[in-house]
Amino acid sequence: MEMNLLVFCYLIGAVTFILGLKMLSNPASARKGNLVAAGGMLVSILGTIFLYEDEGVKLGNDDCHA
Repeated sequence: MEMNLLVFCYLIGAVTFILGLKMLSNPASARKGNLVAAGGMLVSILGTIFLYEDEGVKLGNDDCHA
């Protein structure tokens, strides 16, 4: 279930990033486009931090022991 949610976060991030880039072509909508793209990247980053896991191990460095 979490993997499907992570893929959905990546999809939302990609779509909003592309829309934001499209909006940057017009000076009147450039500021809004920048915010849309940044919001999409934020969704992708937060999804990666909180939902990513590899073979049942969550993302992080707490399993490293020096």
